[in-house]
Amino acid sequence: MVAHFENGSRGKIAHLLIRSTTNDEMTPDIKIMLLGDTQSGKSTLVGVLTSKQLDDGNGLARTLVHSHKHEMISGETSTLNIHV
Repeated sequence: MVAHFENGSRGKIAHLLIRSTTNDEMTPDIKIMLLGDTQSGKSTLVGVLTSKQLDDGNGLARTLVHSHKHEMISGETSTLNIHV
């Protein structure tokens, strides 16, 4: 659920409210789509959120989501689909 939006220095910021269940309830399927220009940090954000490890400023978090050899060589993510 989107709690609210605000304007950032380089675009809009969405604040999300994510809840976890502690009982036997079925966990909802959450799908998140990221849109942005090339080199805007989409893969880095996914890497940080899924690995719980901050980026080192040299693309460490982004490399955690690379799944193809050409992505590792070029440093750019071509496709991303992560199940957590």
